[in-house]
Amino acid sequence: MGEPIVAFDLLMSQDKEQLSSKCWQLLGQALANCGSHLRARDILEKQYLNTPTPELCASLARVYKDLWKTTRDSGKRLQFVTRSHGLYVEAAEKFDRAGIEHESYYSWINAASTAVFLSRRDLAGEYAEKARSLCMELLASRSSRSKHWIEATLGEAMIILGDTNRARVHYERAQETHSCRNSHIGTMRKQARLALEHCGFDPEALDAVFNVPKVCVFSGHMLDREGRQTPRFQAADIKRVQSEISQFFDSNQIGITYSSAACGSDILFLEEANRRGVESIIVLPFSPENFRKSSVSFAGPDWERRFENVLASASKVINLDDDASAPGAIAFTYTNRYLDGAAMLRARALETETCCLAVWDGSDSWRKGGTSEIVSHWQQRREDLSVINVGRPVKQMAVPECETPARTLVSVLFADVVGFSKLKDPQIDPYVKHFLAGIRKLSNRYEDEMTFINTWGDAIFVVFKSVEKLGEFALELRNFIYASDWEEVMLPDSLNMRIALHSAPASALFDPVLGRINYFGHHISQAARIEPITPPGEVYASESFAALSASAGVDSYVCEYVGRVPLAKKFGTFPLFHVKGVAD
Repeated sequence: MGEPIVAFDLLMSQDKEQLSSKCWQLLGQALANCGSHLRARDILEKQYLNTPTPELCASLARVYKDLWKTTRDSGKRLQFVTRSHGLYVEAAEKFDRAGIEHESYYSWINAASTAVFLSRRDLAGEYAEKARSLCMELLASRSSRSKHWIEATLGEAMIILGDTNRARVHYERAQETHSCRNSHIGTMRKQARLALEHCGFDPEALDAVFNVPKVCVFSGHMLDREGRQTPRFQAADIKRVQSEISQFFDSNQIGITYSSAACGSDILFLEEANRRGVESIIVLPFSPENFRKSSVSFAGPDWERRFENVLASASKVINLDDDASAPGAIAFTYTNRYLDGAAMLRARALETETCCLAVWDGSDSWRKGGTSEIVSHWQQRREDLSVINVGRPVKQMAVPECETPARTLVSVLFADVVGFSKLKDPQIDPYVKHFLAGIRKLSNRYEDEMTFINTWGDAIFVVFKSVEKLGEFALELRNFIYASDWEEVMLPDSLNMRIALHSAPASALFDPVLGRINYFGHHISQAARIEPITPPGEVYASESFAALSASAGVDSYVCEYVGRVPLAKKFGTFPLFHVKGVAD
């Protein structure tokens, strides 16, 4: 279903001692689909030594092919693709020896493609012909196997054999089968592009064949409250907006939607998605009950009923668990950025694109937390933005100082020194002079983005304005610890840190004890609870940090899914991500 994170969670919830070889294989596949290729490789290599089944060989080969695609080092690329090719051939031959040739076509076509990557066109043609023959036999026998993959394999085989016109026909047939899901089409296109590129064709020559469903992010104005001075979205606009939303769906291949659920355009959008059977994910800043009070109930019982209906029909409702009683609109800014980034993470998993739709009056983004703010963000970063116009633009106004809230959207780091309690008194002086001084030197380079830093013995608390810069700082901190020779300065060589990251609203208030601005709130506590369960020497982050990083278009690090992990002090179970540099 294109939900590798859910698959990973389900497998991790089982007793590891009872997991079969097949389950371990699926666990590796789930990790690979989440982007955690090295962890997937480690799990599958261990299983390969014990039970090298053909299925396991094929899964491990796929991981090495992914490593080949993502690694920049030319020596490692050759090593990875060579290992991948060998494993695919091993898997195919084992399937054939076991008399289950109906499973081997997948391994033969991948053996052919990896032979192309190795510039072995002789082997590539031989293996592609084997895959083609097996697929034709399966089609002739009216096999109940997944017909879409058989047709897709024929498409890739024809590319390798030089006939792109026949490839086009097979890819079209693949998408016409009942077994073909949205998540499959993006994978087909990706494989076709690779094969085309390495066979000397235009990589995008067959793009028009693939009806890859997009992930749509939506934001729109609420229905006008009674007595609103400047009309924006009125009851008289509903039918027209409804119609234009329907036209947008008609004009775009939408497979998944992300939005909030306020009365007015949000609910109109969700109702249209439901009518079409499109998967919808709803993101709320706080509990549905509190959200109903703030953004639905004023419009009347009918909108309350419709609100309950779209929640009941949604594939998932995400409650960001912010404080509904807190002043200001930062919770809504947080929600918009979160749903935007979550949609991008989902699109990456499905190997597809995102698009944005807004019901908007054209106003400037001075009103925090609203549609204008997220549209401004999209305009700076996205080309695929569609707008349904309502009302007319409101001139920018200065926000009165009394309305400026103390709460703000921040990115925070908590880090703890592993083994600090075992330091002896003579080691404290070099710890301060070399370890803490090194952190101070590093933090000086980020002083324009860093709004707060504090330390108490073995712990560090840092607040940044930018999610991207905090991620970069965290990885530099990790690298500083790895690269230093601590024994040279009388400290244990095992000196290390756990580093945890989170992005969310927090209250920036004057701390009378410290005599400066400090940061407080539920989300600060959540960040602190991630740190104790982070492995030493690693950087872990919350799902919101990963989502906001995606929304910001960060490319200096990657966030790989770890799983749903119980946080320290019984704070709850949350999805966590492993933050890594692009070269790690």
